[in-house]
Amino acid sequence: MRTVSPSEYISTPRPTLHWLIDGLIPRPGYMLLLGPPKVGKSFLAWDMACKIASGKSVMGYSCSGGPQKVIYLQLDTKEAAWTLRLKSLADSGYNLEIPNLRLVHPDDMMLPLLITTERGQAFIRQLMEIENPALVVLDVLREVHQDDENDSTAMKKVFDCLERAFGNTSVLILHHTRKMSIEDKASPDPVSLARGSSYITGRVDGYWLLYGEGPNRKLFFESRFQESSLTSARQDPSTGLFSFPDLEQDATLTPQLVTMCSLNPNRPHTSLWKDASAKYGISRSTYYRLLAGVKCCHITSFQASHGIPA
Repeated sequence: MRTVSPSEYISTPRPTLHWLIDGLIPRPGYMLLLGPPKVGKSFLAWDMACKIASGKSVMGYSCSGGPQKVIYLQLDTKEAAWTLRLKSLADSGYNLEIPNLRLVHPDDMMLPLLITTERGQAFIRQLMEIENPALVVLDVLREVHQDDENDSTAMKKVFDCLERAFGNTSVLILHHTRKMSIEDKASPDPVSLARGSSYITGRVDGYWLLYGEGPNRKLFFESRFQESSLTSARQDPSTGLFSFPDLEQDATLTPQLVTMCSLNPNRPHTSLWKDASAKYGISRSTYYRLLAGVKCCHITSFQASHGIPA
């Protein structure tokens, strides 16, 4: 058994962090999409799946490596209603001819799909071997187990089973919140709002909280890789799909921030964000979000000085 110093630890050749969506979804990784019933979680997850399978940017974040294979496991909505939703999207002009986006044939789908059983594990393993996806969307968590969501030991078993089944695939898990109060909406805390044990939010790499009424909703971000942030989410009443004008507009600033880094290589981000805030009117969290997953001069210099492969 060997021990190392902190500096030796970070310079030890190890697998580097990879992204499915730069700064947003790690690969592999587990992300949680939270929200009350009927808020639009499935619409948002479906649109993200389509964009990732097409190699398009998601909420202003670029898709690493172009189009990626995505499996969408719809377990929450009845088959007839889900089919009607997809037909409605197609009729509105939404492109559903995406070879990299796959659903299990209705006749072959296992229902209920209980991830904690050997039969459920075998089903997922077979699916992974056939398709080898970069991302699986699991809609929703409640439908893959019959355990007590308030029991942290039970939830540990569920997530251990998820990781055994999905391996190194990125997984986006949809999950319900409890009913939100006026105070919750004014200052949302996803950990306390997520239904069940806090083990669920503690186990994943990050979570998003979608909430609000009417077409103008909010999306709250929290993850291990970026500071928390809150942005507007506009739902199209005719299609149910979302747009994120603030995020899409902010993303155009990333090249300018990278240039600012290159002009100030000796100043850390903890100092430069103040200049960016004064120049572009962005917050500290937005500054770090826009540079998440981006190789500016500070990142490449750090990697070179510690012998970390680019």
